[in-house]
Amino acid sequence: MRRETWPLGDLTASERNPRRIGGDAVQRVASSIERYGYMAPLIVTEEGEVIAGHVRLAALREQGVEEVEVLVSELDPQAAAEYRVVDNRAREMTSWDPSALQAELRGFSEGELADYFFPEIDLHVEPGSVDIGEEELEAARAALDQRDEGRPVLDLTCPSCQRDFEVTL
Repeated sequence: MRRETWPLGDLTASERNPRRIGGDAVQRVASSIERYGYMAPLIVTEEGEVIAGHVRLAALREQGVEEVEVLVSELDPQAAAEYRVVDNRAREMTSWDPSALQAELRGFSEGELADYFFPEIDLHVEPGSVDIGEEELEAARAALDQRDEGRPVLDLTCPSCQRDFEVTL
């Protein structure tokens, strides 16, 4: 693989890319590039067809960028096509650790940045921030135990985060 600078006009998105770019993805990546810079070069074929980085390509075009650094792959066309699919799929096979993500997002210098990229994460209530005395906690536990007596319990594993839960039916 070679690192080179190419005119953006010489690069083409692959027509065979099975990944659809939707929603706010392009705008969010453009925002990230504006804030942090162009950190991950596009991977392209010798002919300038994008193998990896289609959203970045669209974001750079939206920003009016004229030249970008690329990684020119020497993969044969079949291997390039395979990598294009496998690279996208591999990203889907990971998951977030919700507690670690929430802690990391709280460290962002600007709260709206976390809200923009992770709108589904509530950062406004911190674990341990509610002041509950031991007496109130024991009363709540007793009420739950009484309510759940005799009801079946299922042990479940969340398919996303792999945490184990007990669910009372």
